[in-house]
Amino acid sequence: MGTTNKTGIGMGLLGMAVGSIPLWSILGYLPHGPVSPNSAPDWIGVLIGLMFFFAGMMVIVKSLTGDPYSPDGELPATAPPAMRLVYDAMMMTVLISFAAVFSWVAFGAGTRHFSVSVMAAGAAASLHGGGDTMGRMAFGFAAIVAWLFVGSAAVSIVRRWFPGTELR
Repeated sequence: MGTTNKTGIGMGLLGMAVGSIPLWSILGYLPHGPVSPNSAPDWIGVLIGLMFFFAGMMVIVKSLTGDPYSPDGELPATAPPAMRLVYDAMMMTVLISFAAVFSWVAFGAGTRHFSVSVMAAGAAASLHGGGDTMGRMAFGFAAIVAWLFVGSAAVSIVRRWFPGTELR
């Protein structure tokens, strides 16, 4: 295994702590804001918490096994298979959660409130309301891209775990 990166471990712990906040709130251990008809469902909070928590854990695993800042995001070839399996499962959970949250914002029932701020040449303009359609379209586009990442990551994982597998 590579050298331990204390900064990476610290950042991973921070990510895990941030991810714990919505999870503890949904479980009732931390205050939960008032529920209104426009509130996001609890499962959105769970997915957001899991994204941050598992992303933090992934940074810690990368810090313990090699360079946490390597651009490919992969574990070194020397990583034990069990660690690689857990890492891949966390990665897929993060990607699927991200795509699901964006999909809910774009396509889910209920109202959404977006605002758009534009700044040019030192002047700023802020638009409130009326941006709901544009906001949903932007999140819809991002959701589609996120689901493409999920598919690409799944294909990559299957190919790594089962060499020679033909996926089209």
